[in-house]
Amino acid sequence: MKKKVLIVLIVGIILIISITIFLILTNDAQNQKDFVLNKDTFSSCQPSTFKTSFAFVGTYTITVIGIENGTCHWIYSLKMSKTNDTKNCYYPPDKMSDKVFGHLFGEDKTGIECSSDLCKQQENLFQTYCS
Repeated sequence: MKKKVLIVLIVGIILIISITIFLILTNDAQNQKDFVLNKDTFSSCQPSTFKTSFAFVGTYTITVIGIENGTCHWIYSLKMSKTNDTKNCYYPPDKMSDKVFGHLFGEDKTGIECSSDLCKQQENLFQTYCS
């Protein structure tokens, strides 16, 4: 009887682990799909939300509020266990582009370094228009 209970317990644990891994992988795949589909929406300052999860670590969210007082208002948020960094950004509409969007997701970086001219240009925009 003890062997049967132990076997059922082990199978249950394996099943829970398998379901958890499946949910994490499908969530990451959905986030990648959203990333590609929303570059144009972001660049044109249409209200929407972009969210990427880091399994068990935190979330990275970009929320576009829309045009306010002639600027594109969007919010950058990085939430992790010990970090909560949120910035309100007000970009001139002509500065919104897929390059800005790509920069927010590290497309122009090598590791954590920002060495290219494009990356430095995007960092300057971020420092100028976000607080």
